[in-house]
Parts: sequence; structure tokens; C-alpha cells
Amino acid sequence: MSSSLTLICIQTHLTQYHYQSYSILKKHLLKRIYQTLPSSSVHQRALQPTLVVFPECIGSWFYLMHVPMPHFLKNFFFNFIPGKSLIRQHLFSKHTLFIIYTLIINLYSFCKQLWHNYSQNRTWSGLFTRSFFRLFSRKTCETYLKLFSELAKETNCTIVAGSLYTERLELILNQNKHYNIHYTSEGLYNMSCVFEPINGNVCLIQGKQYPVADEIKFIDRYLPSSSIYSIPYTNINIGIIICADSWFPQFYEKFIDFNNNQKKFLFIIVALNMIDKNKNEWIYPWSGYSYFSTPNDVNIKHIQNLTLEQAWYTYAIKRAYNHLDKYFKNDFGVCCCHGIMSIMNDLQANGASTILLKKNVQMIQEAKTYKNYTILTCDI
Repeated sequence: MSSSLTLICIQTHLTQYHYQSYSILKKHLLKRIYQTLPSSSVHQRALQPTLVVFPECIGSWFYLMHVPMPHFLKNFFFNFIPGKSLIRQHLFSKHTLFIIYTLIINLYSFCKQLWHNYSQNRTWSGLFTRSFFRLFSRKTCETYLKLFSELAKETNCTIVAGSLYTERLELILNQNKHYNIHYTSEGLYNMSCVFEPINGNVCLIQGKQYPVADEIKFIDRYLPSSSIYSIPYTNINIGIIICADSWFPQFYEKFIDFNNNQKKFLFIIVALNMIDKNKNEWIYPWSGYSYFSTPNDVNIKHIQNLTLEQAWYTYAIKRAYNHLDKYFKNDFGVCCCHGIMSIMNDLQANGASTILLKKNVQMIQEAKTYKNYTILTCDI
């Protein structure tokens, strides 16, 4: 058993170009993984296990590759220079036009989704968004599972595959003592999967329990208890946290039962900070908690006085670190993987990825980045 783990946090910078086809996206992500792998030898990587982390919602935009269209429209939507299109000066963005086109060719199926979700007491915008994502949820999930399974097998890495919006997934243990993914056809959730090396099987799933205010309009809260995964050939356990869940102390209490002081523990936070395309909210004053109640340990003076980035570090990264410091005696760490994104000049996101470790009782901030397409790496 190896005593260490190579951690690779890939802060992606993806655009509509990458999402136009499966082959383009796979080639791009595979290239990024190989850039940082400690060895080109699969055998050597088995002796030195590697964990690769991608950001939240990386699979949510797979619907872009599942809408059939003629070649000239594909060029119009996917192969243009950002900022050069005159369409931004008009009423509709390219992404809005893409949605309109998609609904026209899927009108009957979309109306069925609207009817199915109408009784769920949501806002009109929430009903529309939920029905749109449900329209592609099975296809996008199948693409997500296929892509990251292949990446895990081809690189012999354990992969935390960010997340996607899909129906609730379950892991069912089969006769060979391997897990199979079961589609429940229920609801719409923000789900994350972890993929094993060698065989590429899904070994852990986690759903978002505290959606942000914009998400709660169209997705469901994932309520099953959290679980952990032991990285093969290491003495390291990992737990997955999806973005806003990391801001809530009650979420961490679910991991107390997994306390094992014979093993190191690593919290993996996958995140995506969606922003208004006209301003950078990451550096704006933090407005506090939305929708869910503010936890008792939050300093009210920090609201409107810290930037969102400062609040994120204080009440997410440091909260995860302090929880581990309270319950685990061995070395441990927190890895937060953010994504940078700009799709059709409309869907935009930024953030700061961070790896925070405790080694030999000392806190070490191994790496931090902001805005750039960056790969963080260290040994745990």
C-alpha cells in the first residue's frame, strides 16, 4: 500500500467550443490530465495512486452536444470568436437563440416535461429551467458516465467528475460485488460521481443538499446520507462536497461516523461560481446566506464587509479544514476545485481553486489560483 496520493485539481476554462462534441471535450480533458500525471507508465501510476478533480456542473452543459443541427448553425453557435459577434448588441444572446432552436425541434417532449413538472409549486422560470434540463437529463448523464469512465480507465486515475444536473442516481451492488448505476427517473438533482481507476466503475455518488437560491427554483435537495470512498492502494479516505454544502456546519456532522484515525481524510469540494456577465461578483461584497438560515457560527459583521471570495475561504474552505482538525488526528486536507467558464458569451463562471493541507501538525496552503486555466498538484 502506498502511503501517499498525488492530487491533481484541474481548474478548467471551458467554452461552447469544447461542448460541441464528445470527441473534442474528451481529447481536451485527456490532454489536461496527461500534462500533470507524475509518470507516463500505467504500472508506475498504480504504485503511485493519483486523484484527479474536476469542477461542479462540468457535465450540466452536455446538452449542447445532443441537439442535432445543420453545419451552418453549428458554426454559428459553436465556432465563433467571443466578443466579436454582433448578436450581443441585439435582444437575444446566442445561448438564448440556441435554447429557442432546441425547444422548436423538441416542442412536444418539452411540453410533456412542463406538464409533468407543473404541479411541483415552482416559479415560472424554475419550471422552465427544470423542464429544459429534464429534457436532456438521461442523455447528458449517459454521456457523463461514459466520458469520465473512459478517462479514469485510460489514465488509471481515480476521478472526481465534478457534477451535473440529472435525475436521482443510486448505486446498486451486483453479484460480482461491483456497483451498477441505477436511474430512478425521479426529480432533478445536482449529482457528483467518483470513478475508479482501471475499470472506470462509479464507486461513490453524492448529491447537493443545500442548493443556492437560483438552483432551488428548479432542482431538488438530495437527502440520503453522505458516504466516503477509500482510494485504492492508499490509507486515504475522501468525502465529496458540492459547492454550497460546504458553507453549512450541519453537513459536516454527517461525516463524523466515518472518523478513522488510522487513515488520512480529504474533503473534495467541487464548485462553480456563476456570475453576471457584466460584473465580477467574486470580488463584490458578500450578501450573506440566501434561502437557508444563517448558521450560528457566522460573524454577522462579515456580511457586506467581506468579498465573496473572502467569505468563501472563511466559511467553506476553513470550515471544512476546522472540522477535520476537530475530529481527525492524522494528516488531512481540503481541495476545492472551481471552474472557469464562458459559454456563448452568456453562461459565465469564475472562482479560486485551493488545496489546503495539514502535514505534521502544520497548515500548508499548497496552491491557490484565480481566473486562469490552472492545474494544481501536490502529494498528500
